[in-house]
Amino acid sequence: MFPTSGVFQDTACLIIQNPIDPGAGKRQPFVSQTAPGMVGSIAGMNLAGLGAGVDMAPAGNCDPSRPGLNSLLLVRHAVENGADCEHAVEIMEVAQRGVSWNYILAHYGTQRACVVEAGRKVESSDFLDSATEHLEVRSGDPSYDHLPDQFSESLPDRSFVEAKMQSEFRKGLMVRWNDYAYPEEYLKFNERLFGIFGKQYDPDAFTERGYIDGSWKDRNCPYGYYFAPQRENDPNLVLVTNMFIIPEMRLYAMHPWTNLVSASQLDDLQWRYDELNYQLLSKLYPTPDGPLTPLSVEDAKDLIDYLTPDPEKGKHPEYYNPPPEPASGFFQRVWDWILSTITGREDTASESADWRGIQIEGSVSLMDLKEKIIHSHYGYHGDGWVTIHLEEYV
Repeated sequence: MFPTSGVFQDTACLIIQNPIDPGAGKRQPFVSQTAPGMVGSIAGMNLAGLGAGVDMAPAGNCDPSRPGLNSLLLVRHAVENGADCEHAVEIMEVAQRGVSWNYILAHYGTQRACVVEAGRKVESSDFLDSATEHLEVRSGDPSYDHLPDQFSESLPDRSFVEAKMQSEFRKGLMVRWNDYAYPEEYLKFNERLFGIFGKQYDPDAFTERGYIDGSWKDRNCPYGYYFAPQRENDPNLVLVTNMFIIPEMRLYAMHPWTNLVSASQLDDLQWRYDELNYQLLSKLYPTPDGPLTPLSVEDAKDLIDYLTPDPEKGKHPEYYNPPPEPASGFFQRVWDWILSTITGREDTASESADWRGIQIEGSVSLMDLKEKIIHSHYGYHGDGWVTIHLEEYV
């Protein structure tokens, strides 16, 4: 999801690139979810069966003085040149990066998938400093005023972080593969972190199908100052929204300025991850200990588009189409009475907008990497999905 700026919803499309010039080398034919004149890709899939997408991830491991390849260019770079997931990760590792993002990759041939949790390109890890030094409360700096005095001592120390690493630090990024084993010892720090921020701590909220916030309206997260659990513990499933999960990368998300700027969105990020996880597991495993249930294309569309404002399909149609606030004030009530008199409708002020005309923020894409088919939903929520079978064009 990203803001359309009032333009993208009317220009978005799928574009096929087929590099056949002599300098193409090993570049792959690919299809890109993009717009005319837009070089980067929101999502992409190539003829080798590699798919990629991107999600913003607020964190402090950024370098605004040298942003390098932006996220959409890096997605295109990966699908245009990548042979499989590991190759795409190598491409991202050596690329100049300056902003924190999540990249999701999957490849049919190797049956591998991963989330690349990435920030600025650096040669050596500095999240250890984030854990022990840079997060200490600094007197006189207002950006630290929201931090309790006990914050620094509530984090793991350097030796703990070094001992529990389950993923290699690769020039500022770490990879959460589909078989990544989350070091659950980190979760024990959450009880104290929730407590010092005055938030309710519930151990059940960190289980496979748990919720930290019961809805996107709740505010039970201690900003970003906690270790988000990896809900999925299944090599068939990799899940990502707009936040880091790998604990070492999570320390970057504890930067004070990041939390001040993103404060109003942090609970929403966690809730969407938890809700998508619950919807996926409920569909894939109707019985928690039972076998995996294969999904149809239509089931998969409904799952990935679970926040659609379509009241017949959406799990939470009011997320993008909330009812208007009740009228307040004498003049507002008079104006509402005038409108209802003219239109003959007495409930004008209480109705939500027509969901069909609500813009899709960015796009939603579903890929069949075996058959090289991409289904994308962009423009407005009332628009239909667009499907392209890449092998029919290249």
